[in-house]
Amino acid sequence: MTETGDVVAPPETSEALDAKIEAILFASEVPLPAKRLAELAVSRSSKVLEAIDRLNVFYSDTGRAFRVTPIAGGFQLATTPEHGALLTKLHRDRVPTRLSRAALETLSIIAFKQPATRAEIDMIRGVSASDGVLRHLLDRKLVRISGRAEAPGRPLLYATTPEFLAYFGLPSLSELPRSEELNSLLSGDLPPGMDQEAELADAEFPHSVPEPVIMEAGPEPSAAGARTTPVSHSGEESDDHGGAASP
Repeated sequence: MTETGDVVAPPETSEALDAKIEAILFASEVPLPAKRLAELAVSRSSKVLEAIDRLNVFYSDTGRAFRVTPIAGGFQLATTPEHGALLTKLHRDRVPTRLSRAALETLSIIAFKQPATRAEIDMIRGVSASDGVLRHLLDRKLVRISGRAEAPGRPLLYATTPEFLAYFGLPSLSELPRSEELNSLLSGDLPPGMDQEAELADAEFPHSVPEPVIMEAGPEPSAAGARTTPVSHSGEESDDHGGAASP
């Protein structure tokens, strides 16, 4: 109690903050930045990041099947990769169609060069048939129109979206695969552990590639969720309200 008679609430325990963050993430359908988590939990971003670390240590030590993962500039509860094949069987009707080789080539060029024009994409691919692929990627919200180039004709510029990060399980563009990993992806090889998931997807949707859909360019989409490997965040922020950086 203060000199004026006001009752001072005791400081919040780390266990109470951990429970708040866990409840918020459990109920959220989209990734939430540290700043937003701090606002909801009435805490500081640095404390939120410490709570996330404690939760992940607890989940790991107790053999839980999920972790708090950094996704597209925020955090979200996600199951661990070793349970991917099991959950694919559970959600057979929700397995997304896989991108065609042409779509992967176009998307990789945009990701590493962005912003990029259609002419630049065609030059790198060595073809002149990127219009339909770009429309399909726009429809999937994996790319967006980011402006116009300062060149004759003012061609449209294309860049990736938060949905792109979610689709490939990346926390940010800095985590893009290295050149050898990209070559493996374009050759059709899958990283270790994904072969079984791919077989399940192919059994349900053999060689299924959606037709491109023509659509008008809309506003930039908002961030969406994804699944990645958790990392340690303790001590990364010391300000009261700083959040995880958006891509």
